[in-house]
Amino acid sequence: MRLFATVVLALACCWPSVAQTQKVDRAELLGAWKLMRVEAVRSDGQTFLPLGDRVMGTLAYLASGDMVVAWGRADRPAAKNRSAPTDSEYRNMVDDFFNAYFGTFELDATGRKVLHHIAGELHPGGLGRTATRDVELSGDTLVLTQPPGPCLPVSDGQCKEGELVRLRLTWSRSR
Repeated sequence: MRLFATVVLALACCWPSVAQTQKVDRAELLGAWKLMRVEAVRSDGQTFLPLGDRVMGTLAYLASGDMVVAWGRADRPAAKNRSAPTDSEYRNMVDDFFNAYFGTFELDATGRKVLHHIAGELHPGGLGRTATRDVELSGDTLVLTQPPGPCLPVSDGQCKEGELVRLRLTWSRSR
């Protein structure tokens, strides 16, 4: 376990960093955001689209400090009977990638990381954790980049066994 923690820490320290950006003000994040793109960034900086070029999602940051996000493939399979999917259909719909969670949020002292304190999530393994994202904001474009993690299982052979990538999600402000 200590070896794993050391490797993750080393990767986080040495991974190509997100470009240094201006400090983001909390008020600038408030509102609703539409998902435009999901990229996976390799340790050498190369990118690919693990969910393809058709993604959908909504992210909302509220003045109360609450947040909610739901996102995934736009072309994931639908159940034959949408009101009563079979267990297999349900697993395929979720595994062929969809995620949703809610909780509260805050910016760290640098204003370059947003912390999502997860109260509820589609995948129960995430309950109670804090998800940290590098944050970049330019006009009506928000980019959130996750720390290095396992490649998504739906990446259609784009990942090597055990490869870690950073997911970079690009959002556009909803008007």
